Amino acid sequence: MHFRKQLYIGEGIKTNKVERLIKKLKFKPQSAHVVVITIAGNPTDQLDIIESSEFKKHYYKTYPPYIVGLAKDRSDAFALVERMVNDCLHARGDIKLKEYLLC
Repeated sequence: MHFRKQLYIGEGIKTNKVERLIKKLKFKPQSAHVVVITIAGNPTDQLDIIESSEFKKHYYKTYPPYIVGLAKDRSDAFALVERMVNDCLHARGDIKLKEYLLC
């Protein structure tokens, strides 16, 4: 797993718990109980929203995700994506999230 240096954190996650959540995601993802936002693995989509329990699957060991955000639940994740889009729009003038988040 790879994490963006300036990780987006949802409203439902306490900032003092972020480091512990990152460790859980790396070593015991099924116990993290968060929703993660990753750069999409295919060229047509920009982002994926995935439950942390999905990371125990072998696919993610072969193709580790690039995580750009952590949220408490799906609604928190959607609000976080909205914030990412607004930040990208203000910074670049477009909504090419992959390029913006990989900088």
